[in-house]
Amino acid sequence: MSDIDKIYYCNHCKTFLKELEDLLFVEEGSSKSFCSEECIEKFYQHLVDHFENQDKKLREELDLTEETCLKFVGKPKLMEMVLSSPSEIWHTSNEIQEEYFCFIRKVTQKGEDPFYLVINCLIFDNKPSFILSATATRDEALLEKYRVEKKLDNNIVETSEDLNEVQEGFQTVEIEEELLEAIELKKSQLLANLLEERSPSDIPIEKFSMYDEFVEDTLQQPDEVYKDKDEEGDTILTYIKAHELNGISFYYFCVCMKYEKALKEGIETLLPIITFPSLDGEIYDIYKRGVKVTGALKN
Repeated sequence: MSDIDKIYYCNHCKTFLKELEDLLFVEEGSSKSFCSEECIEKFYQHLVDHFENQDKKLREELDLTEETCLKFVGKPKLMEMVLSSPSEIWHTSNEIQEEYFCFIRKVTQKGEDPFYLVINCLIFDNKPSFILSATATRDEALLEKYRVEKKLDNNIVETSEDLNEVQEGFQTVEIEEELLEAIELKKSQLLANLLEERSPSDIPIEKFSMYDEFVEDTLQQPDEVYKDKDEEGDTILTYIKAHELNGISFYYFCVCMKYEKALKEGIETLLPIITFPSLDGEIYDIYKRGVKVTGALKN
């Protein structure tokens, strides 16, 4: 057995560490490692400056330095929404395999015209790990500048469920592009509302995927179902069921929209908009909207 210790050190401050577990990583497939978040920020500051200067230059060229939607950049709840459930992911790399990712999502806020949030970041362990820059725009020309090199499938990273396909029993329903966009807008607004309404001590959004196993049971055997109309006049059904995981009780919510093109007579086809767990009784009261439907609906 060798008497020479294995060597681990921070790529910024060069501090030596005893264990591999003491290192922090932010890039997939890279050996760059760090001893602290402070060292990570200092190491990548040159890249942050580069991406921010690039955005500034593009805005000057397109005369877009005063967009009102820029005030939403950096809002934690909106940033988290884009990173956890982007509508587009773009990937670029160079000859030495350094990779950068761009997350884009259309966002709606009350009293505001829809706009796009754009976040450039690094990926580690299939998740966004470090934000290099963020911007917001309503301008398609500027947005197109960020759609560079290669568009990825959203399942490349761990994000919320993709709405391109919806499981109907053992069937797959293909959704029209126009309807898909409408659902994405509803999802964006519902998620923004949820981020405003939820307690900071509730189940973290990054852990929602750990509860995906409860979707089917909530839809098939709900404790309660509520039917309501949203502002666009669409029928919204909210399925609620109490569950238990590791000795802790919680509610699971499935908010769906009725799909007018039923697959089978007598069976409603529902498109999931947003699904999530919660420990918060106030969230339970908020989502008991509309008329309570007696018994479980087939879906």
